Amino acid sequence: MSKFLILGCGPSASRAIDLEGYTVVGVNDSARFHALDLHVILDKAVRFSPRRLDVIENTFSACLYTQLEEKDIRTKAARRQMITLAKKRGWINDLGYNFSHHSTFVAAQIAVELGATSLTFVGVDIVNHPNFTKRDVVESRTHLEQMCAFYIGKGIKIYDMGEKLNIFTGIPGVEKI
Repeated sequence: MSKFLILGCGPSASRAIDLEGYTVVGVNDSARFHALDLHVILDKAVRFSPRRLDVIENTFSACLYTQLEEKDIRTKAARRQMITLAKKRGWINDLGYNFSHHSTFVAAQIAVELGATSLTFVGVDIVNHPNFTKRDVVESRTHLEQMCAFYIGKGIKIYDMGEKLNIFTGIPGVEKI
């Protein structure tokens, strides 16, 4: 069984978590909470505050997954794996990684590509987000429901360790832990 922990940057990411047995795939500056095995960054450096960018640039991981050139984002990852994002947002099974308003959506796809049999999400506490409109949150929820249904249908277990009320709340087949 390949267990992957998908680490976002929301409040629940700061919880004490026993990481033994997990491959940790973190997004953006989530390394401020836990050490990362793999790192996913989709936004250019200019999108981050200096404090967040400092964490990103000093994050060690085995691999950085991004569609960005080194001039656009840097980390201390052992290697860089270039990815291609789909041409439009949503769960569409297009060429490239499907994407939504949050990087954890792509992080989950990378984990599954690497053989995940279970995905545990923490720090994906989107209900209200300072950078998302209400429409963005609703759209993210729809994309997440589609992704979860697809993966659950393939026998992948999905767990939510996030805040009590978050974007995963009520998605069929997602177990709260």
